[in-house]
Amino acid sequence: MMKQNKNIFFLFLLCSTTLLNACDVKKNIDEMHDSTVEMNRTTKEMNDTTSQMNNRTTDLQSATNELYDALRQGDSLAARRSALDNLLKATDPARKLSEAGKYFMSFEFQFWSDQGQDKGLGKREELATLAAREFFKDVQQFIPNGEMDPKPFKGQIFATEKSNLINSLNALSVTTQCLNPKQEVYLREKKGMAPLSMNLMIEESLLAKSKIESGEKRLNEYPGYVAEILANESTAVYLLEARYNYLSALFLGRSTNIAHDKLAGAKYIAMKWTLDLSKFNFAQVEELNKFLTAALKTKSLLKQVGITPRMDILLVHMYKNMSLARNLKATTASKAAIERELSQNLSELKKF
Repeated sequence: MMKQNKNIFFLFLLCSTTLLNACDVKKNIDEMHDSTVEMNRTTKEMNDTTSQMNNRTTDLQSATNELYDALRQGDSLAARRSALDNLLKATDPARKLSEAGKYFMSFEFQFWSDQGQDKGLGKREELATLAAREFFKDVQQFIPNGEMDPKPFKGQIFATEKSNLINSLNALSVTTQCLNPKQEVYLREKKGMAPLSMNLMIEESLLAKSKIESGEKRLNEYPGYVAEILANESTAVYLLEARYNYLSALFLGRSTNIAHDKLAGAKYIAMKWTLDLSKFNFAQVEELNKFLTAALKTKSLLKQVGITPRMDILLVHMYKNMSLARNLKATTASKAAIERELSQNLSELKKF
């Protein structure tokens, strides 16, 4: 009987332990469920908070992009207005060139970054179109009485308000190729991206004319600036002629004393004279050659679009009377090479 009672006792203990363990498991399960529910609630709150932060970051980024775009627009416009004012005030040719370069470097397309509101090549073309529209309105003030004859030496004897306007246009014509350092940095980082300047836009537009007129391509297949420039075709051609002449005049101005001695200029027009390259170092000869190279490129473009380039009669006489002296024995191989190139370019330029 005692043995039976003992078995019942052990059975009771076993059942009690099992029930207690079951209660503990249930309690743990309930606690785990509560924790899971709480965790889900916390995770949802965190997700909501993150979403709100992302929305705020996006809104902030949009506001920042809008602010930058507005500030850039105002700053670049102010810079162009200042450059044009200074261009008109300047009397020194070098200062005029400096201000004209600043004017072209201040257009917004020069700062295009392909980020934010600049995203996409379409925005770059849009900014370039606005630049062409503005420039061809601005440049009209430098064409007194609508006279479009290249005059690289205007006002050399007697400076007048009219000659100042023409000299300002000459400075603009030879700086249309200027790139802002910001664009140059971007081009170095983005291999394959083509540069964009007012000079390149004018070139593209004039070359597009024949394809558009022949029906090979439609006007709307080109960037918007092509339409703007072709609408001002006569002014664009005049700018190229002024560029061709003034680059040729700058070559003479940097290689002789005509910029400081008016009688010297008269002598070069009336008499034979010699340009001695041995008086210049390599960097100076290279700079002189760049003037000739750019002048010849402009001359070639004019011919390509069916225009016979006009050169000022004074320039023609000065170049015809010029002969070139080279001292190949007293120079380095690199200087000899650049002198040969300059000589070839000079011979090509003198094919009037």
